[in-house]
This record gives sequence, structure tokens and C-alpha cells, in this order.
Amino acid sequence: MKSANRRFEELLLICRERGDEASTCGTLAHMALVHSMTGHMQLARGLTDEALDLAHQAGLEAWIGVGLCTKGLVLARGVSS
Repeated sequence: MKSANRRFEELLLICRERGDEASTCGTLAHMALVHSMTGHMQLARGLTDEALDLAHQAGLEAWIGVGLCTKGLVLARGVSS
């Protein structure tokens, strides 16, 4: 799992360097899901909030929807753990 997290971090850095807001939102959302599956709920919630904030700022409606779905999954996992 450490390898996957490292690759997500690298991808996130590239997306941010390129100013690719949509890919940044997607990467943050996917990272949040991975962290929620591995029990890192506080980190997952933070990533989800960051993805949603960016999606709202950029007016990316599709990523707002993905962010909200991700937030729901993260919250549901947090309640059940």
C-alpha cells in the first residue's frame, strides 16, 4: 500500500504543477478512498474536503459529484469502523 500512496503523491504533485484542477480533484478523491480503506479516516476526510473545495472553486460540477460520493463513502466507513 505504501507504493500506491507514494505513486498517488507523485501524481498529485504533477497535477498541481501543471495546474490541472480536474485531475487534482480526481487524484485527491482516489487517495481519500484508499486511506479510508486502510483505516486512516482523518486523512481521508481531509483529502475529501480538499477535493471538494477545489472542485467548487474551479466550478467542476462532475468532480463536485465525485467528491460528494467519496465523502459519503469515507463517512460511512468511518462510522462502521
